[in-house]
Parts: sequence; structure tokens; C-alpha cells
Amino acid sequence: MLRLFVFLQMAFTVVKCWLLRRVKCWLKPPRRGIQKLGQRLNGAQAAQARGSPEALSSAAVEIMVLQQCSSVLGENCEKYADLLERVGFTLGDDLEKVSDALLESLDRLQAFSDAVARLRAAAEAAPAPGISCRASGGYHEDLD
Repeated sequence: MLRLFVFLQMAFTVVKCWLLRRVKCWLKPPRRGIQKLGQRLNGAQAAQARGSPEALSSAAVEIMVLQQCSSVLGENCEKYADLLERVGFTLGDDLEKVSDALLESLDRLQAFSDAVARLRAAAEAAPAPGISCRASGGYHEDLD
């Protein structure tokens, strides 16, 4: 019986260490990742503000990429929340720190997703762009 108890205690410690390492490694990158995505969002906003057809198409592509990224990050947060719910008790005192960091990441992700949705709504509400001089060839013989 004592051997079983010692074995379970060791297994419990291994699971706790693995979970701590995994969750701590994950919680740092989304913060940086959301910051990098924020820079891409700024670029898409600037492209949309320019208003040229090339810039608008570039902004539209960037908006789709940003929506995909926020969706993937949201799914990751959901998976980690489920993981913490199931085996978070193994973290002991660290559970509060980890869950607070996860909630902070979720708040930042929600704000980012809202900004992307607003940018997409603005892009859809904008009038269709005209033909660019680059797309039309740019040179006409009758101008000579």
C-alpha cells in the first residue's frame, strides 16, 4: 500500500511539473503574439485608410488572416481552460497565477477580435474602389 502511495505521489508530481511547464510556456507567447498581431492590425488599418485599390485588397487579405489567427488563439485558450479545469488542481498554489494569466490573455484576445470585427465592418461598408492606373496598364497612346 505504501508503494502505491509513493508511486501515485511521484506520478502526481510529474503531471504537475509537466502541466506547469506546458501552461507557462504557452501563456507567454500569446501575449507577444497578440502584440505582433496588433501591429499587423495597424498595418491593415493604414492600408484601408490609403484607399487605393491595391491597399484595399491588401487590407482585405490581412483582415482574413487576422480573423483566422484570433480564431486559432481563441481555440487554444479554450483548450487550456479545459485542461486547467480537469487537472488544474495539480498546480496547487500556482493555479491562481496561471488562471489569472489565462484570463488576461482572453481579455486581450477579445479586445483584439472586436477590433478586427470593426475593421472588417468598415471595409464592407466602404464603397467599391475604382480601377487603378497600375491595373489598367498606366500608359495610353491617346495621351501623347
